[in-house]
Amino acid sequence: EYKVKPNCIDAYMLETTKTAALRKSLVPLKIFTLPETGGFLNTPSHFYVYESPGQRQQMRAKMAQSKEWVQYLDKVRPMMIEQHSSLFYEAPLTHDVTGESMITGMRADKLKKSGSSPVFEYRRYQLGLGYDAVPKFLKIYEAGVRHKLENVHESTELVSLLYSDTGTINQVIEVWHHGEGLQAMDESRVKGRMVSEWTSAVAKLVPLSTSFNTSINSVASFSPFR
Repeated sequence: EYKVKPNCIDAYMLETTKTAALRKSLVPLKIFTLPETGGFLNTPSHFYVYESPGQRQQMRAKMAQSKEWVQYLDKVRPMMIEQHSSLFYEAPLTHDVTGESMITGMRADKLKKSGSSPVFEYRRYQLGLGYDAVPKFLKIYEAGVRHKLENVHESTELVSLLYSDTGTINQVIEVWHHGEGLQAMDESRVKGRMVSEWTSAVAKLVPLSTSFNTSINSVASFSPFR
């Protein structure tokens, strides 16, 4: 996540769009979004998928050797206020529940249900300390989300469920895609609250969480997942 100066966001996105093909040739970009509401604005989020930390290190080392990439960075770095990076694992339940996975590459680059005004919804949980916090969360979440997914808007997809490995520990992020935008998101939320198995799971997740945040994000034109 890069926090960009408000008066520079248009110039940042112009340069970033111009070099999108270069970025995707160097690193495995999956999602690139801009927040609409729910947190800091002018903060592009980009998700990359690596098979291992070692692969990430190797690919980023080659990236630093690209003359064109260095030229891009020289242009956009002065536009930034700060940069934030974290590493996450994808919970196996993503594939077990949806039949697809962002991390293992089992999901096609293009989402199935993209509409005319797609948005990504990021739902972030900060869990309490302890080695068992994430496993407990995942077990409860999986039991409920299976039923929730049977009662969402037809364009709504659970893209991934991620938990942190480096950065803020015990953070969990749900990545939802709503192909028909805010209408689909609202309908899915309403339907989800009517599913007893899901509301029961949420009630059990609350004591594990110290904070929760949800944000709505528009999709960049060059984002592989749209």
